Amino acid sequence: MGVPSSPGQAPPRKASHSISFYFGTGLIIPVSCLLVLWGVVAALVLSGALDKSHWLSSIAHGHRVLGEAVLVTGTGLVVAIVAVILMGRFAGRVRRDAESLAAIARSLSDEGLPRVVEAFRDGADSGAAAAAAVHAQWPRGRVSEIDAAAAAVAAMYRTAVAATAGEAGLRTGFREILVSLGRRNQSLLHRQLRIIDTLEQQASSPTALAELFTLDHLTTRMRRHAESLTILSGATPGRAWSQPVLVVDVMRAAAAEVEDYTRVTVISDTEEAIAAPVVTDLIHLLAELIENATLFSPSTTRVEVRAERVANGFAIEVEDRGLGIPPQQMAALNSQLASPPDFDRADADRLGLFVAGRLAARHGVDVALCQSPYRGTKAVVVLPEGVLATPI
Repeated sequence: MGVPSSPGQAPPRKASHSISFYFGTGLIIPVSCLLVLWGVVAALVLSGALDKSHWLSSIAHGHRVLGEAVLVTGTGLVVAIVAVILMGRFAGRVRRDAESLAAIARSLSDEGLPRVVEAFRDGADSGAAAAAAVHAQWPRGRVSEIDAAAAAVAAMYRTAVAATAGEAGLRTGFREILVSLGRRNQSLLHRQLRIIDTLEQQASSPTALAELFTLDHLTTRMRRHAESLTILSGATPGRAWSQPVLVVDVMRAAAAEVEDYTRVTVISDTEEAIAAPVVTDLIHLLAELIENATLFSPSTTRVEVRAERVANGFAIEVEDRGLGIPPQQMAALNSQLASPPDFDRADADRLGLFVAGRLAARHGVDVALCQSPYRGTKAVVVLPEGVLATPI
């Protein structure tokens, strides 16, 4: 027995028999024949038939008795040794097939199924992989009971692969739905923002202008949430910049996408700029962190956003003055930010941090939470050199 192989490479199948068959033909019958032979020898010795033999007639009586005893005893030992050897061969045959089956099951559980699941998560063709698993030929052993167990393991493996393929197809369909919904909403919200901009330019009343500004801010937040749907699906948002944007402008744009933006203070005199392909994602990332800071701190406190050059790149800090986060929970959140989990394992109450982790991983950005001097929470975003660009 071995690992499952493809139909074109399947080894020739050997005829398998039951354990009872091998026990009878390989142990019971040979041992029985030897016992009969030993019984015949013992009967000849005990009946004195050997005493009449010509080759024993010249031997002294005492030596003849000793020789007969040795013959009977030796024959019995040969029978016992042969029986032990045959039992060992029988046990070895069963053990080898059982060990092969155990090796197959261990290989599938430790490598095979995890590899299939990982391939499906990475976007492999789930239908083709499932079909290959279903039609794969499994090598057979020589013991039918173990062969039946191997067939059961094979059936379990194929069922697991089929179920994983079905789940992968469902996840892919769900992601496509998220992409479609996100992009449709973004398209509508872009149109709504253009209409609001036109109305703001035509407004003559300060009251109407203030209401339009509030509507503009609300629509901007809705656009960010629509982009989150696209990010959760693994796709790229539709918004894009054609040239680098100053860091301070990126920070202000992120603060503008937060509901309680009046509490946010942007502090920076840097002249660094962000590369155009990264601007949209960085605005979204910072907006998620800033919104968390405003939600989990008293409404009477402010949230500060600072930026400066550091030895390992460029750092942006988002600091609140709230109640803080327990150390164990903060460690778990930092782990999620460093290595975002799959969407189906994400915490629904922490989707903002999940989205931030996805965006950070996309551009090699490091995001970490720590305690602020005010016992609140500080989010530190370290941008690599490749994210920065020369201002135009």
